[in-house]
Amino acid sequence: MVVALAGKQPAPLPLLTDIEAVRALSQAEAAKGYPVRIRGVITHFDELRSTGLMIFDGSSGQFVQAAPNGSLVAWGPMRGGDTIEITGHTVRGGYAPNVVPDEIRNFGNLGRPAPLNVPYSSLLTGRHDCEFVELTGVIRRAWLSTGPDPHTMFADMTVDGGTVRVAFWSHHTGDLERFIDARVRVRGNIGAIFGPTEQLLGVSLLAGRTADVQMLEKGTEAFSPP
Repeated sequence: MVVALAGKQPAPLPLLTDIEAVRALSQAEAAKGYPVRIRGVITHFDELRSTGLMIFDGSSGQFVQAAPNGSLVAWGPMRGGDTIEITGHTVRGGYAPNVVPDEIRNFGNLGRPAPLNVPYSSLLTGRHDCEFVELTGVIRRAWLSTGPDPHTMFADMTVDGGTVRVAFWSHHTGDLERFIDARVRVRGNIGAIFGPTEQLLGVSLLAGRTADVQMLEKGTEAFSPP
């Protein structure tokens, strides 16, 4: 009897058809490679490097990871706002489970979901990782990534309760200066700043283009005396 049980094939993993089910997996479970077929709207995608793809279904967000030595370009051009369906499998992520696509179907721009409004204290729990949100705050400092190709612009934005690190893959000359001390409204996907043992250290916002930032008060106005 023991030999017979040892020879049995394990039951196939169930197909996950919504983002919430993927997010509910532990890292160890995600590493087993659950099959997935999920649909959502692209709310973040670095169109210059074809990386950093995130989708949102109105309540949950998911990071989509290119296969090793692969590229998301294989499925044709994609833009923010496109609705896509991903068939693939789960993998262990840096902070939460990721999805690696085997196929991506693009249905075009069918409309963007409304962003969520989440207080900073809730963002710090990590439960809202990858969700599409809208934040309002004051940018304290801004800088470009180091290296020969300053591709990413970062900004530390003070919000009610703390500081969020905002990242833009598309920026323009003068953005570093014009955003300092400005009060802005920004939309993007929540990311996690985590340590080597996967502990959450802070909150980031993948915002995409500086051109999409809503300027509420210029820097000279944000701290002008009453």
